[in-house]
Amino acid sequence: MRLLPEVLDCVVDHLSTDRSALKACGLTCRQWLPRSRFHLFREVRLSVGRGIVAANTARNNMDRFLEVVDTSFSDILAMIRILTISYVDKECLEAEHLLRFSPCSQLQHLGVVLPQGKQEQDAEILHLCHTQLTSVANNWSGLLGFSIRFYSASLSAIFDIIACFPRLEQLTLMGDSMTDTLDSLAPLPPRIQSLQTSVWQGSELFYRHLLSLSTPPLFRILKIDHSMGMHDVAPFAKYLQCSGHAVQTLALTIWKYFGTYERLALQHCTNLRHISILSYEDDPGDDLAVYIRDLLSGVTSSNLSIIEIDMSALFFRETKITAATIDLEWIFAHPRFRNLQKFVLSGVELLLARDAANTPKDTEL
Repeated sequence: MRLLPEVLDCVVDHLSTDRSALKACGLTCRQWLPRSRFHLFREVRLSVGRGIVAANTARNNMDRFLEVVDTSFSDILAMIRILTISYVDKECLEAEHLLRFSPCSQLQHLGVVLPQGKQEQDAEILHLCHTQLTSVANNWSGLLGFSIRFYSASLSAIFDIIACFPRLEQLTLMGDSMTDTLDSLAPLPPRIQSLQTSVWQGSELFYRHLLSLSTPPLFRILKIDHSMGMHDVAPFAKYLQCSGHAVQTLALTIWKYFGTYERLALQHCTNLRHISILSYEDDPGDDLAVYIRDLLSGVTSSNLSIIEIDMSALFFRETKITAATIDLEWIFAHPRFRNLQKFVLSGVELLLARDAANTPKDTEL
């Protein structure tokens, strides 16, 4: 009995997240190959390295991938929806591999990891990136998400790169340091709804610029990790006072202590529906419930439906967080949490009297 092509496509679609199974399907028969490749090449992550690094195929798979593209009967580039390219050094960026992906007409998200150069090279690296993105941006009219990882960058260089994609809806900025500039800055794309920023030094400059705009942008999703790099929280606080009401999903990364910027975020995001907190707090011991109560005491939104607290970032700890008891009934009793549907606490080992095995578990209420 021969199955209809639509049925076979449904079978392959069901395996869309299992790369090993997709490879096996592609080798089964020609009829299964196109659909298998459609999922296999949906997301592509590539690294470019030269010299000694080129011997490490894990960090230099660009040439091999382009060889597959050139020898394939299928239009692989047209299948790519998510593309991430990591550059090991400045010379790799000069090779202009990015231009080879100009035919990716269906690209929806682009990630660029820039190399670390000497201090005087950082500006040149960003200029090379901007030049290449400008050359291909017109072919990526459907690009909705963009992420960039840099080491040191001026605000003007970052905003020039972002301006290449006027239809962006999702933006991620990650870097070691951001510096001020006297140059005029390009405007942010007007459709951005999701902003994720993780900059170790100078992050306050970004929010200061947002405040300088005639109408500060409104973000529906805000993910921030600045607790060790925001030396002046005033711009961040003022921005949230103006625009925090639009945030519905807030993700915070807390390093070592619950600081000023986290409290400001919870205070001014008055229409939150979803809070996600990743904590690197030192072991609070038996005061875990008090610690969680402090985390949530600044919440002003009465629309919260999901709270997630993850304390499982154990690579900074030698032992797991433990708690003799944990009583979170106050969360459900307080009026501000009347719409709460889900509470998840991860990375905590509960030591209960009736639990002789002391089995580590996640708490989901």
